[in-house]
Amino acid sequence: MMAYLPAILLAVLNVLLVWLLMAVPLGRRKLARRVCLPASPDRVWDAVSPRGRFAGWHPAVVSSAPVPGDDECVEQRLTAPDRHGAPIRRVLRLKEMVDSEGARRMDIAVIEDSALDVAFWKDFHERLVVEDAGHGTSVLTIERMDRYRG
Repeated sequence: MMAYLPAILLAVLNVLLVWLLMAVPLGRRKLARRVCLPASPDRVWDAVSPRGRFAGWHPAVVSSAPVPGDDECVEQRLTAPDRHGAPIRRVLRLKEMVDSEGARRMDIAVIEDSALDVAFWKDFHERLVVEDAGHGTSVLTIERMDRYRG
């Protein structure tokens, strides 16, 4: 038994170290991308907004429709399967605003998801900004913020 003690101790220490590294919070991270597009701000907004006319342009989006009775929420259905094999159903809370320069902004939070527990989305936040760059072009800024662990 004494011959196996160092190996057992080393295995336990490795498992504890891996668990500790996975549990350590790394803090909030923000990923941002800003791109100039050769399209009008209204056309870009219709493509990136879950409420837009072209919200289903991406092949992964089956549908994107308002939640009846709640003006701030949109239900999206995605092609990827959830835990039960059905398409993922995700409910987003949207807050739209227009600033003094005419830029359209939207804050997005996930409040329901059939694939992942709501606790997974607790710290997730997405912001879309569409600005007119003149001459028929637009500037789209996408920011995603979340709290990450090791």
